[in-house]
Amino acid sequence: MSAALQFAVNANNMTEAEAQQILDDYAEVRERRMTPTAYYDDEGNFEKIVYYDGYGDDELRVTLYNSGYIRRVNTKRESEKRKRAMLGGFVRRDTQSRSIPVQPHKADSMVKRAKEGLDEAKADELQQWYDRCREAIEQNWSVYVQRRCREKSVKLSPKTISQLKPFRQKS
Repeated sequence: MSAALQFAVNANNMTEAEAQQILDDYAEVRERRMTPTAYYDDEGNFEKIVYYDGYGDDELRVTLYNSGYIRRVNTKRESEKRKRAMLGGFVRRDTQSRSIPVQPHKADSMVKRAKEGLDEAKADELQQWYDRCREAIEQNWSVYVQRRCREKSVKLSPKTISQLKPFRQKS
């Protein structure tokens, strides 16, 4: 971004002040999109926290739902899947967009940052929700990690282990 603006300034297509204003606006928008934002339903109940990470092909929309699960969705893949579905094409399930339990420290960070943009009443409400579900978030994460460890250990069969060459030390 800086290089493109510098090129425009050098080519006399914009002033230094205009380029600086664009950079400042860009930094503000970037900070806003990467800051977790709390969303509420029509009745005013907490629904989810959302922020974006990355850009372009690698952009992820990260959502923490009030259930304590997090979902990371590649926005480019999601838009391509919608386009294929609308055109009547086959859409396979994308494993990267499945909901998984959130790591407790990530949830802590998301909630803390989302509260910064809220008025005091909404921030207190969000903190109360989080206090009620923090233990469930920890339990869900623990179960998820244990299940993933079991899945990985099942993949190691005795047949595979016996085919490994023994380690020999050089004397």
